[in-house]
Amino acid sequence: MDIGRERLAAAVRRAVRRLPDTVVVERAARNEFGEPDRWEFVARLKGHFYVRKNAYISEVLTEAGSAKTNNTERFLTAADGDARKVREGDEFAIYGVRYKITDVGNGLDVYFDFSLARV
Repeated sequence: MDIGRERLAAAVRRAVRRLPDTVVVERAARNEFGEPDRWEFVARLKGHFYVRKNAYISEVLTEAGSAKTNNTERFLTAADGDARKVREGDEFAIYGVRYKITDVGNGLDVYFDFSLARV
């Protein structure tokens, strides 16, 4: 691993250590008919749950533009052995809310920044 990746990995580990959240990731197991019938364990991850605020300007030609914000919930974790098992569509619960992983967000094979959607 080169120096840039080592620094990035250290920064991710530091962020997780300061504000840790632990989640159990589960995947919908399918029965013989291809229907989801139960949840199976995928991985136990330690990471950092946060909300990313994206601001943008909405402009309509017939009306005035307006500033809007879009909040996306995310989970940051180091790219270790267990985190590599996680795929899009897996789910976990944190703070009493269940989330579905919509994008894995692989960062140089150093970290995963999962994009989440409430289920």
